[in-house]
Amino acid sequence: MPLRKYRATIKDIATRTGVSANTVSRTLRGLPHIHPETRQRILEVAKQLNYKRNLLARSLVLKRTESVGVVITDTSNPNYSRIIRGVEDYLYQHNINLMVSSSIGDEVRERSVIDLFLERAVDGMIVTPTMKSFAAIEEIVRRHVPLVLTNRYFKGHPMDAVRVDNVNSIKRLTHYLLDLGHERIVYFGGHEYVTTAEDRYVGYRKAMQEARRKPAPAVFCGTAREPDKVNRALVKLLRGKSRPTAILCYNDDLAVEVMHRLLDMGLSVPEDISVAGFDDIDMAAMLRVPLTTVAQPTYLIGRKAAELLLRRINGDMADFPQQILLETNIMVRASTGPPPAR
Repeated sequence: MPLRKYRATIKDIATRTGVSANTVSRTLRGLPHIHPETRQRILEVAKQLNYKRNLLARSLVLKRTESVGVVITDTSNPNYSRIIRGVEDYLYQHNINLMVSSSIGDEVRERSVIDLFLERAVDGMIVTPTMKSFAAIEEIVRRHVPLVLTNRYFKGHPMDAVRVDNVNSIKRLTHYLLDLGHERIVYFGGHEYVTTAEDRYVGYRKAMQEARRKPAPAVFCGTAREPDKVNRALVKLLRGKSRPTAILCYNDDLAVEVMHRLLDMGLSVPEDISVAGFDDIDMAAMLRVPLTTVAQPTYLIGRKAAELLLRRINGDMADFPQQILLETNIMVRASTGPPPAR
């Protein structure tokens, strides 16, 4: 029977380098406060000995799996891809494994995915909730698993979250349209139970009120994934007594859908109606009529969420709950212009 190949241990590296096993462990985990020369010496010896971490043994000792679960609402949305990349890059630097799944906006699937991650004993989760139910999120909290929400939040429930300031972002965009001369501006899209959509409508209302203009009722007609519903709402809006001269869309995907529908109706953007979105997806600047929008720092959202989650996993709860609000930028492009002459 062939002999099993000897597997180098942390103690072997400690013996070779003349430092403690704890210092070796901290170095290999990428933790700070290690002298650069000591770190370099440890890494060189680890490479010479072909050291490989024994993740199973480590998880048994630390009662941790060195893994994090991420649940988003839509893997096809490029914004979520960038958020995941931000999470992934940060966790990779700290030797944490990443598992990703999507709820596709369905609360039953959301609960199933979260239950699966809980069964796999992930050390923490980053979730963009569907907002249709609190039950799945409540289960994470009940089990005392560290959790950070992205993009959305639950009112009245103290939780860590990383998102942009939706209220002020849309308020600034609305003021930009008002400065162009628009008075009949409508907020269009999203679901009223989603805090993102609600906050953006609040921002729109604030801007209109500050300009002494009457806000129009929100048209919560869903997203671009519900084209029939969106089309019915748009047709009804345009057939009203006072047709809007500008439409503020919940996100860029919806804005693109609206622009296509307006074109089918024989209307021009922005000559007849200005259209603006939110997100600054990759195609926003490459459309035939480039889209005015609010650019979110999506990569940074993911990275900040991962950073905060890792602090919680490591027991740092000093500032809990923390709401991290990131800044946005307005990208002015050709889809917005002055209102048509009366």
